[in-house]
Amino acid sequence: MKVFFAIKKLQDIAGGAESILCQVASRIAENGNNVTLYSMDDEQAQSFYPLSSRVKWKKTGILKQQKPMGLFAFFKIILRMRHEMLREKPDIVIAFMHSMFVPLSFSLIGTSIPIIASEHIIPKHYKKTPHEFFLLLLSSFFVEKITVMTSQVKKLYPALTQSKIVIIPNPVKFYVEVANKRKPVILNVGRLNEQKDQETLIRAFAKIAEKYPEWLLRIVGEGNLRPKLETIIQDYGLENRIVLPGVNKDMQSEYENASIFATSSLYESFGLATAEALSAAIPCIGFADCIGTNEIIHHEFNGLLVDGKDRVSSLSDAMDRLMASSSLRESYGRNGPQSVEKFGLAQTMAAWEILIEETSKKLK
Repeated sequence: MKVFFAIKKLQDIAGGAESILCQVASRIAENGNNVTLYSMDDEQAQSFYPLSSRVKWKKTGILKQQKPMGLFAFFKIILRMRHEMLREKPDIVIAFMHSMFVPLSFSLIGTSIPIIASEHIIPKHYKKTPHEFFLLLLSSFFVEKITVMTSQVKKLYPALTQSKIVIIPNPVKFYVEVANKRKPVILNVGRLNEQKDQETLIRAFAKIAEKYPEWLLRIVGEGNLRPKLETIIQDYGLENRIVLPGVNKDMQSEYENASIFATSSLYESFGLATAEALSAAIPCIGFADCIGTNEIIHHEFNGLLVDGKDRVSSLSDAMDRLMASSSLRESYGRNGPQSVEKFGLAQTMAAWEILIEETSKKLK
């Protein structure tokens, strides 16, 4: 089977969508299929995540940088995609993120080439860009299936769109708990952006930092809010207590050293880093009103879910509670791995393989 995967950009991006794309594309290629990865990266681009040598990566260089598409660029991309897809004649196309599956779905109109759209964000993301959400909904008429992470996310879409939605969560990489390596570290993993809201996390930690002088807050990731977050940390005088190390490929070391995982996200499609922390037996803290978090953290079983009205105080109180009690951390931590077993790699890969196989045969 000739399978095309597509994403706008892959170069050095450490996100959940990029991770699952590389895993699924590699798995489908290793199973003996002819797999091509189509992206708008420049020729010298490198993937943050491992990609099988059996996957042919076609880097088109259409866009020179990460930026919203203008109208002219949008139609130019559609025409170019259509030309290339008609030349390549794939049996199926799987496009990741709306920035790719929207133009690609329009480019394939009338071609009989089936397309699966893989969405990795929730409708709330489009609050400031409703035109993008309109195009997403419009594109749903031209795709065979749409994948989302959870049942809660599916319910946020109109009924007509829901009829095409298939739920496939991100596969969770299980990290090994290493005995006696836990340190007084609160860990957060994610892009430094508005959605992840690490500002709230920093302010919450600052409220109790003096009470727990041995504890550190470690925020692993990179993003446009780094300068702002660094300024806030400096204002609190906590440069030696709150660390922003950037992206780290060695996540085993991050998880085995942490005693608490805290997510301050406003919304998630699927809290992959939270699930990975649970797999490593780390108790987690998140907000009860955060979709993508509240389906993974089970209150007072594998962590704490807190109220989202006074975000700083609620998060600070929960951190205080776990920092003060090693027995509570151990109790919640023990329950972590079993709570994310259903998100294992084998289950997720099987779901993707079935979906690709069934969708490719549908139009034959």
